[in-house]
Amino acid sequence: MLANPDLLLVEYPDAVQQVEKLKRIVQQHDNNPEKVNTGRETAPSKRIISLIPEYEGNKVSVGANLAGLEGIEIQKKRCKYFSTWIEKIERLND
Repeated sequence: MLANPDLLLVEYPDAVQQVEKLKRIVQQHDNNPEKVNTGRETAPSKRIISLIPEYEGNKVSVGANLAGLEGIEIQKKRCKYFSTWIEKIERLND
């Protein structure tokens, strides 16, 4: 979700300020959403829940639905480690 926090506004349209805070968090980590997770309390979902508490009970379904809106190629472009992991899985079929 931190690859494009704006997607959260689809599900939580009143969370504009919270989404802006999430974007700043990503910016503080070299604009790399994968660097945000520096420990148990800083995992992306924990950061989102701290700002949008409603996300906690719905993170799996909301995350999957919103990520699906954008498509995996965009996620791979923004997240190098995720992209590498997906490519390894794709090569298993070779």
